[in-house]
Amino acid sequence: MANIVEGSAKRGPREFRRFLDIALGSLAEIGYGLRFARDKSLLSTESYNRIEESRVHAAKLTWGLYQAVSRKSM
Repeated sequence: MANIVEGSAKRGPREFRRFLDIALGSLAEIGYGLRFARDKSLLSTESYNRIEESRVHAAKLTWGLYQAVSRKSM
């Protein structure tokens, strides 16, 4: 989410959209890290499910914001 904060301080919607894209990539990386931790038994399935649900929710919100900013920057 630090990418979103940083992007919001940049010049205009196109630059902000770029940082939202980076945030979406970071959320995908987190998803991989969570699966890896679960598969290596570093994270319980219950904890994985709870955190993954939050990650998916954050990704949906970020994607919605990306789409809104994209419409604005055209």
